[in-house]
Amino acid sequence: MKTYRYMLKESLDAAELAEDLKVQIAVNRFCDVKISPDEHRNEIIVQLHEADGTIEDVVEIFMADYKTGEIIE
Repeated sequence: MKTYRYMLKESLDAAELAEDLKVQIAVNRFCDVKISPDEHRNEIIVQLHEADGTIEDVVEIFMADYKTGEIIE
């Protein structure tokens, strides 16, 4: 399992953005992706069960304008 932590800009709400990302993942018909907001740190945690460049690309493109940093665990 691969985990990405996206630190968000201060003006954004982690829970709201996580819901938007879930919609984007559903539109692209991906499964086995867990998206969780961490409102205390203003982060979104994305867990991928299988490493697939396509899923990673979709998430990365979506998060490009919202993140201030990224940690891959």
